[in-house]
Amino acid sequence: MSKVVGVITPSGRTGVAKEKPVVPTNTFKDKRGRTWETFTDIGYFDMICVRCLTVPKVFERDFNSPMSFHIPTAEKANQFIELIKESS
Repeated sequence: MSKVVGVITPSGRTGVAKEKPVVPTNTFKDKRGRTWETFTDIGYFDMICVRCLTVPKVFERDFNSPMSFHIPTAEKANQFIELIKESS
């Protein structure tokens, strides 16, 4: 059962939200030696974000980075992570 918690939105309004299970931030490396991280992105519909931390500076803070992926379920995210780890 979800727990209801108070929330303050960026606009300063208060609201009520249900607490959801959070995928912990985790890092891993692929075969190319790039470091990736995964976390629940609360700013993107609570989707799981898988992003490369070793990207060119131009993409580092870019919302539309080609090395940042938002995935709706933990199961799909884990499958995607396995593909990244196995690819060369």
